Amino acid sequence: MFTKEGLRPASDAERKALGIPPAYTHPMIAVDPNADLIAMATITTPSGKIKPFYKYSKAFVERRQREKYKRVEKLAKRIEKVEARIHSDSESEGSDRHLAMTARLILLTGMRIGNPPQGKDPSFGASTLLLSHCSFEANAGNGRANTIVLDFIGKKGVAQHYEVKDAVFAQYVRERQGNERLFPHEANAVLRYLKRIGLAKAHDIRTLHAMTIAQALIEEITKEAKPTSKKAVKLIRKTVGTEVGKILGNNASQAIKSYIDAKLWPEIEG
Repeated sequence: MFTKEGLRPASDAERKALGIPPAYTHPMIAVDPNADLIAMATITTPSGKIKPFYKYSKAFVERRQREKYKRVEKLAKRIEKVEARIHSDSESEGSDRHLAMTARLILLTGMRIGNPPQGKDPSFGASTLLLSHCSFEANAGNGRANTIVLDFIGKKGVAQHYEVKDAVFAQYVRERQGNERLFPHEANAVLRYLKRIGLAKAHDIRTLHAMTIAQALIEEITKEAKPTSKKAVKLIRKTVGTEVGKILGNNASQAIKSYIDAKLWPEIEG
């Protein structure tokens, strides 16, 4: 991380070239043009909290992406063991039950873990959900009594909608009726639990969830014929990105950029 000696004030032209939003104040850029962190600034939120903005070099971002996808590849090889531990803990009466139930929800949906809500228009994630965000499926026939509908506002004010069909989770929601919050703990407690069971990064579950969906979609789209032009590949990327983004609560471009390894995209035939 930079010290003050590694930064200098940015000119208006430099600020614009680096894409630092106008709302951010005190823009600074790195003295070293080859640094990983190339710029930073701050913004004051409506609640009065000062938040930082960081701009990293393309090489640094690409390196971090490669590291992430390597971790996710390793996680994919042992995900069954991780899932078994989470499911066992969430179905027990042990001290880890509440934490494991949060992890179970993340496994089922790919939902963000969630930070404590801040300001007048807070966002929510798995660990910060309220009981008011949960409702039972209106049509309770054909086993739908075990389907919980979750509607809430996520990161950047994006509306989130999930339908979770899971008898264990549904029973847990029933048990929690009368409380304000769905889970009685903060995100940090869930992170510590996940590390104890062998997950270095909680976000890797979300990425693996997205990758699994993307791979299945790509295989389905290309099973009859492989793309024969750049235009066809672009269409596949847009279709898959849109669907994955919808599931994650992101737009297509963000899903493609942050959650789908480039190695998954099909090669042009011919």
